[in-house]
Amino acid sequence: MVFHDTFQHYEVPCNARIAEKTARLAISYINEDRTEGYKLSLNRINRVFGSHQGAAGKVYYLDLDVLETKCYIRSALPWEDCDIRPFVETKVSGTCRAIVHIKPDVSAITCGYNCSLAPDAKENITSICPECLTFITPDSRESMKAVNLTLNKFNKESDESRYFAAAKVIRALSSTLTQPGQDYHVEFTIEETDCIKGRDGIGRSCTFKSPETARTGFCVGDVYIKDGADVEASCELYDPKGPNDAPQGMRDCDSPEGEEAAAVAVDYINAHHAHGYKYALNRIEKLRVLPTGPSSERVILELDLLETKCHVLNPLPLENCTVRELTGHAVEGDCDVKLLRKDGKLSVLAAHCHSSPDSAEDIIKICPDCALLIPLNDTQVVKAVELLLDQYHSTNDVYFTLVEIARAQMQAPNTIIVEFAISATNCSSKDASEHAEACQALSGDQTTFGFCVGSVMHVPNENIHVECEVYAPQPDVVHPVLAKDTVGLLSVPVHGFSHHNLRHSHSSHFNDSSESNSAEVSVACTLSPKLVVKRTVSEPEHPGGVLDPLHPGCPGRALCSQAFSTPVKELQSPFLFPACNDSAVESAVDVALGQINTGRTEGYVLRLNRIFSVLEHPQETSGSVFYLILDVAETECHVLSRRLWKNCKTRPQHKTVFGQCRTTLYINNPKRIAHLHSYECTLRPVPTRSILMLCPDCPIFGCPTEPKYLETAVVSLAKFNSESTEAHYFSVLNVTKASMQWVVGPAYFVEFTIQETSCSRNESIADISKCKPLPFEKAHTGFCKGSVVNSQVDHHQFVNIDCEIYEPQVPAIEKQKETDSHKPGHGGDGSHEDPHHPRRKGAHPHQKHQHRHKQHEEKHPSPTEAKSPVEYIDGNPVLPEVGMPVPDLPDIHGAPDGEKILTEGPGGKLGLIKPKTGPVFLSFPDELSHSDMCPGEPTTSNSFILNLLPRKHIKESPTATPLS
Repeated sequence: MVFHDTFQHYEVPCNARIAEKTARLAISYINEDRTEGYKLSLNRINRVFGSHQGAAGKVYYLDLDVLETKCYIRSALPWEDCDIRPFVETKVSGTCRAIVHIKPDVSAITCGYNCSLAPDAKENITSICPECLTFITPDSRESMKAVNLTLNKFNKESDESRYFAAAKVIRALSSTLTQPGQDYHVEFTIEETDCIKGRDGIGRSCTFKSPETARTGFCVGDVYIKDGADVEASCELYDPKGPNDAPQGMRDCDSPEGEEAAAVAVDYINAHHAHGYKYALNRIEKLRVLPTGPSSERVILELDLLETKCHVLNPLPLENCTVRELTGHAVEGDCDVKLLRKDGKLSVLAAHCHSSPDSAEDIIKICPDCALLIPLNDTQVVKAVELLLDQYHSTNDVYFTLVEIARAQMQAPNTIIVEFAISATNCSSKDASEHAEACQALSGDQTTFGFCVGSVMHVPNENIHVECEVYAPQPDVVHPVLAKDTVGLLSVPVHGFSHHNLRHSHSSHFNDSSESNSAEVSVACTLSPKLVVKRTVSEPEHPGGVLDPLHPGCPGRALCSQAFSTPVKELQSPFLFPACNDSAVESAVDVALGQINTGRTEGYVLRLNRIFSVLEHPQETSGSVFYLILDVAETECHVLSRRLWKNCKTRPQHKTVFGQCRTTLYINNPKRIAHLHSYECTLRPVPTRSILMLCPDCPIFGCPTEPKYLETAVVSLAKFNSESTEAHYFSVLNVTKASMQWVVGPAYFVEFTIQETSCSRNESIADISKCKPLPFEKAHTGFCKGSVVNSQVDHHQFVNIDCEIYEPQVPAIEKQKETDSHKPGHGGDGSHEDPHHPRRKGAHPHQKHQHRHKQHEEKHPSPTEAKSPVEYIDGNPVLPEVGMPVPDLPDIHGAPDGEKILTEGPGGKLGLIKPKTGPVFLSFPDELSHSDMCPGEPTTSNSFILNLLPRKHIKESPTATPLS
C-alpha cells in the first residue's frame, strides 16, 4: 500500500497526542473491518506523517507495530481489553499501515489499511521453551482429531437445541517433545446446523443453517491424549449478523443512554480531579453497551472534554461554567470510562484520562500576540504570585494562603499572567506580616476558598493588577494541599509542566495526579444544559475516495459551535535547524546532559547515545533556546556519585536501560548564560525477549520492591558493616535495581543506596534497622552492588558486596559561600578536594588528597535544602542550577542579567548564570529537525543497542513519498 497525495507531508512525533489518538482509531477500525482471525492490539507507533488538506481537514499516514490478541474477531471485548498472546503460545506480530482522515468537525474516517502478520519462528520458541507447543497444519489428522473431541464435548454439555459443526480451524499446536502422551491446542469457528438434539441421531448428515439465521461461535480446546483423551472445551456463541448491523454493542453516541452515561462519567471525573479546572463534555467519540447479566450491562465510553474557566474549588455548577477560548491557550482532555448499569442505576467502574494543551504553534498562526502557557513552577511565575498576593493583602484584612498555582501564561515581551487558588486563614493581613508561620487555614464550617487572576508587567514600568473572588464557606471541601497543614507559598507545583494534567487511572478509585505541558485560547461559549460544547467550523467537502464512518451516530454532535473568524497568517517556522554534529550543538547537549545529571537525586547518570533532533529558536535580544531530543542510556554510576557522564562505564547489553530526553535549554554565550528550562526523560529496559535471545542464561530484571530483593540488600549490607572501617553503621536507603538468575541455586542481585546512621561501630547493635539515620547534611551516603547466592549443591550461602561512600551533602547556599571564598581574589589557595572521587569499601573514612583547602571540603547539595528554584519532573526534584565550582573563570558576581549560578558545562570548564528575564520558552514543539545531519552518529557501535534506538525520521520534502 503506497501513501501519497498532492499535498506536502510533515512528520508527526510518535508520542504526540494526535498520533496516539489516530493510531487507536485506526486499530479500532481495522478490528471492526476484518472478518477472520483475531483482534489486533497496538504495540508501537513507528512513524506518522500528516498532510494538511485545506478546508477538508488533515490526513494522517501511520506505520504501526501490532500484536495479535486472544480475542476472536467477533468477540464483544474491545481490543484494549483483550489479552496479548504470549511468547510461549507462538506470538503473532506484524505491521499495519493506515490512512486516517480527521475532518474539521473532529470526526475521523479510516480511508484504508494494509496489515502484514507473521508468527514467531518455531526454532526461536523451542530454543527457549522446549516444552512449549508449536504450530502444526490446521487440517492435519492430529488437529482435526483434537477439534472433533473438543466439539463433541461442547455439543454434549451445551444447552443449545441444535448441534454445531466445525467451520474453520484457525490455530492448531502440539508438543514437540517425546513423551508418553501428546498435548494439542486448537482454536476454531463453529456454525449452527439443522440437526436438532434428541430428534436426529448422530449418524444423520447435518448441514449448516443459512447464514441469515445460523448462530456462529468460536471454540478453544486443550486435548491431552494418552490411554484416553482428557478434553477441555470453551466456546462463545454469536447471534446472526445482518448485512447492515453495526459491530456488537455499538450504539448511537447521541442516544439518550449515551448522554446519560456521559453525564455520570463527567461528574465522576470532576469530583476526583483535585487540581486545576473543571472539564465539560465536548462530544462522545464512541459508545458501546455489552450485557453482563440478566439486569446489568457494561457501558464503555470514549469522551472528548474541554477545560472550563471554573477552578475545581469553584462552587458554580458545571452547566454555568464557560469553556476556555482557543486564543486563551485551551486544554482538551480524552477519557476512556467504563460504567456498570445495574437495575437501571449507573456507577463508574474505571476511568483513564489524559489532557494536553493546544499546540502553541497553531495559536501563534491564529493570534501571534496571544499569551502562551509556561511552566507553573517557573521562577517568574512564583515571584508574580508572591507579588500579587502581597498586593491583594495590602487592601484586605483577612490573610489568605496559596492553595495552588492553576495556570500561568507569558505575553511577550515581559508580562506574566497567572491564575491561582487561595484559602482564608485565622490571621489578619497585619498579623501575618509578622508571624505568617503561625497562621492556619480555616477548617470545618469556616473553610473559605477564593480564586485570583492577575498580571505582572515588568517593562517599561512594573505594573501589578490582581482580582480575587472569595467563595462562600464550603464546610465539606478538604483540598489535598490544605490537608497537609501547609500555609504560605508552599504550593509551588512539583513538576515542570504548564497545566494540571487530567490523568486518572483506577479500578475502584482515582489516583490523583497533577502534571502539565503547554497552553491555548478561543471565543467564549456558555454551556448548554447538556454540558456539550465544541470548537468547530462548517462542514467542508471531504476528499474523494474516503470511506464513510463505520458507526452511524458516532462521534456525537457538538451542541455549541465556536467558529473562529480571525484570519490565519501563514508564518514561517521560527526555528533554525543546525546539524546534529555541529560543535555548538554538541556543546549545548553536553551542558544540558550535565545539568540534568547534576540535578537528579534518584536513579543513574545518563550518557548520550545519539543526538536525535535539535531545533534552535533565536531570541530577539541575544542567545538561543534549544529544543533537544536526545537518545540516552543509563550508566553504572548512581547520581549520588556526581561523576561526569563521560567518566562513567556503560552497562552491559543485557542490563541496558535506554530512552529519550526532551530538553529545553537557553544558551547565551556573550553573557555566559546557560539555563536548563525543563526536561522530560522516558526510559525503559531492554525487552526480556531480546535478553533471552541474546543471552538465555543472563539475569532477568526483577521488581526492586519485592521483599526477597530487600532481604538481599540487608544481608549483603550486613557484610559491609562488619568489614568496613567507617565510624558508623549504614542502613539501606533504597533498592534501585534487582535481578535474578539460577546458578547453583537461586541467585539474587541488587543495587541500592545506603545512608549513615547514628549508631557507632563501637556499640554493640543487635538490629541495625532500628538505628536512626543521621541528618542528611551530616550523613555519608553510598551506593552498593550486592548479591546472595543460595547454593542447592552444598547448601551454602555466598554473599558479595561492593560499596562506594560519598561525603555528606550540604545546602546549595552553603556550597555557594564556600565556593566564593575560594575564587581568585577571595583569599582561597586554589586547592580542593575532588568531590567525584568516592571512597570504596575498606578506604579510610578520612582519606583526603594531599593538597587541601583551609577549612574547606567540596560537598554535594542537598535537594531538601537547596535555596534555588526547584523544578520537578515525574515527581522528582530537578536542580539544574547546582553544579561544580569553576575557579579559573573571571568573577561574575553582580552580573546584571541574571542571578549567579555555577553550572557544570563541557568538561567542567564553563561557569554560567541563569537568566532572570528575556528568553521566550515555547511548549516543546512537535516539529523535528529538517537537517540531513540529524539524527547524529551514535556514540556506540554495538549493533544490539543500535537496533533499539528510534528509527531515523524522514525529512520533510515537497516531492517525498513518506511511506511505500
